[in-house]
Amino acid sequence: MSLFDPRQPLSATEATPPIGHIYRRIARFMLEFKSGLAVGVLLSLVTSVAFALLPWPIRYVIDGVLLNDRLDLGVLGHYATETTSQKVRVSLGLGAAYLAIQLLAALAASASFYTFARTALYMIHTLRGRMVRHLRQLSLGYHADQSTGDMIFRSINDARAIQEVMIFGVQAWIIPLFQVTFMVALMLVLDPVLTLAAVAVGPILVVTIRLLTTRIQQASQESRGHLSRLTSLIEQTMSSIRAVQVFGKEGTEAERFDSTSRNFIKTQLRFRMTEQALSVSTMLITGLGTALVLVVATSRVIHGAVTVGSLWIFVNYMQRIYDLLQQNMNLYGLLQDSVVGVGRAFQVLDTKPDIVEQPDAVALPALATGIELRHVGLAYRPGEPVLDDVSFSVDRGQKIAIVGPTGAGKTSLISLIPRLYDVTSGAVLFDGIDVRQATLTSLRDQVSLVPQEPLLFTGSIRDNILYGRRDATDDEVEAAARAARAHEFITKLPEGYHSDVGQRGAKLSVGQQQRIAIARAFLKDAAVLLLDEPTSALDLATESDFLESLDELMRHRTVFIIAHRLSTIRSADRILVLDGGRIVEDGSHAELLAAGGAYHRLYTSSLVHGVSSVRNPVDPEPVEFESNEP
Repeated sequence: MSLFDPRQPLSATEATPPIGHIYRRIARFMLEFKSGLAVGVLLSLVTSVAFALLPWPIRYVIDGVLLNDRLDLGVLGHYATETTSQKVRVSLGLGAAYLAIQLLAALAASASFYTFARTALYMIHTLRGRMVRHLRQLSLGYHADQSTGDMIFRSINDARAIQEVMIFGVQAWIIPLFQVTFMVALMLVLDPVLTLAAVAVGPILVVTIRLLTTRIQQASQESRGHLSRLTSLIEQTMSSIRAVQVFGKEGTEAERFDSTSRNFIKTQLRFRMTEQALSVSTMLITGLGTALVLVVATSRVIHGAVTVGSLWIFVNYMQRIYDLLQQNMNLYGLLQDSVVGVGRAFQVLDTKPDIVEQPDAVALPALATGIELRHVGLAYRPGEPVLDDVSFSVDRGQKIAIVGPTGAGKTSLISLIPRLYDVTSGAVLFDGIDVRQATLTSLRDQVSLVPQEPLLFTGSIRDNILYGRRDATDDEVEAAARAARAHEFITKLPEGYHSDVGQRGAKLSVGQQQRIAIARAFLKDAAVLLLDEPTSALDLATESDFLESLDELMRHRTVFIIAHRLSTIRSADRILVLDGGRIVEDGSHAELLAAGGAYHRLYTSSLVHGVSSVRNPVDPEPVEFESNEP
């Protein structure tokens, strides 16, 4: 469980790329959905034109009907409105035109909303899918440095922000821009002088937006970073709830939560206050513009430069433009926050995988001769080698046990076989072929792994066993379970193989979880089997029964066993003793004990305790090795 200090500043990995880079990435991503965007924009144009034309029937009613001016409808002709019947007839026509424009605007707006909403949902689906696929491709080294909660937050919340960018960006800014452009064009036709007065405050508004935008983006980055930390803290606490309760650390976790949550509140308040400052500034600036227009408009009407109906349209347009500006300023902070969120999502996608296939990678044939590690070195961080000049070869079908003190590099060594890490130096060879020259699928299809800690997924027992081979039949699933000595306890459960294992297998005992994990590996029936102390969770009585089947299932396979118990390595052909990242001894159990070296010291050191089911002729006392290596 990470013990990060909530008071520490956000790290570089929690920051986002430059905002200009994010906008360019968003634009490129959105262009992948250009068809949906094009339809949505076209419908929005229709909506904008319809809303801009909506006041015109009212203008004609004011000038031509109420003020008795001769009604000039341009290409539609001239209409007299001198008598009551003429006025009624024209009013009915203008009313019908108003309803038709309103209906067109409503239908186009509705269709536009649906198109954009559908496109935005597919954007979320695509971005989230790419993030999850990319995270699966990143090496164990990357995931070891990241918080699971942060990755979940980015995949769910930050990926969803692309929809908000669509709503607060495209729909709330680009579409209103069409409306404003069309209305300003009509305003220029009505009266250029009033138009200039209305837009005179524009430069002041632009400067204000630019000054406050940077502050909004900074506050948003910090706020999302702290919220991501909060998500990570909750995930870590819940996943380690047993340790929290056993060690009585509920109070400590509550303090960490409170401190992290308060940091989020502080940054969120700063974000909201900056957002509000922009909104208030917009209100004051547009208010100044309105006051200026009223003064100029009064003079223009008095001198007969514009009609009352034209002035009504002008004021209507101006008010709608200012309302759009005010509304968009209220959404501007949310847009910037969403852009920052999408930037965090792209940051994951921009992370280069450590493990990549070569362009000319070949499909690895079935293992025929054996596996070789040739002068292998491995370092997770520069200058801190985990493995140093490790060389050995394993014939096909041979069983190799790997022992050593905690931190010797045992788990790291077997992780190189399926290329979960890439060697820093040297090479891992399958039948003489460097695994870096092979496709990952063809390599990993030949390897099964039973880790020290059972890894079960939410779902049924059957689903978890099938994870080894999805096309297996029920009979094959049962056969694998029998081989792992799991069938008996499974059939005693109320729903048998369809019993739910719970979150990470919480409804099963650790020993039962391990048996399911072992059954999964056996169902895969791979040529290479990696066992990271497979009996660590089994009691001695159960282990004795299990080992009998283990010997049979390892037959004809190339096996690497990380062993802490002597009983686990009883059938190993060779034992490699690893210490300080180097192989210090290589031989059989009897040979190594007789040599009196590192293996003998391990055997007789404080790591030796308990009882083993195996006795040997050199030292008849039954023993088992213990290790705390993760």
